[in-house]
Amino acid sequence: MEKGKKIRTHRIKVMPAGLENITDILSLQEIHFPDDALKFHESSLKKKIQSTPFHVFIAKFQGQFAGYAILTDRPYRPWTGGDFLAVKPDFYGRGIAAYLMRHGLKVCSRPFLRIFVRPSNVGAIKLYKRFNFVKVSTRKNNYSDGEDAIVMMALTFLNNSR
Repeated sequence: MEKGKKIRTHRIKVMPAGLENITDILSLQEIHFPDDALKFHESSLKKKIQSTPFHVFIAKFQGQFAGYAILTDRPYRPWTGGDFLAVKPDFYGRGIAAYLMRHGLKVCSRPFLRIFVRPSNVGAIKLYKRFNFVKVSTRKNNYSDGEDAIVMMALTFLNNSR
């Protein structure tokens, strides 16, 4: 994106995912999370789209699929789990991830949103800090390549005014 160029945010729409979005979500998942042990398959993603404890939503930019996020409300936890957030490389730098994060924080039914992020994913860490996420711990060797995960949490009510 050119420096100083304004993003026309009205071009970004976030909405619940439908079954027609499964192929797009799975394709993007393969780009960003190819070795993730928790990644979804078509049948499991279909169940999540249709299930209450899961929030699966997509972002469109000028009508085109641009990204997705999946949140989970597991029983007996004070947080909503931010399981996945990904943006298509063609749409980097257009505010898509911020829109997905903002929407995720608004739909959380719990007081906290918890995410895991690779220390090497500097862009994601910067985004999370913008939304008041703080590091709460480190999970050693979390990823298949041995990289640790930074565990971050945010109070959802602090972000709902955005």
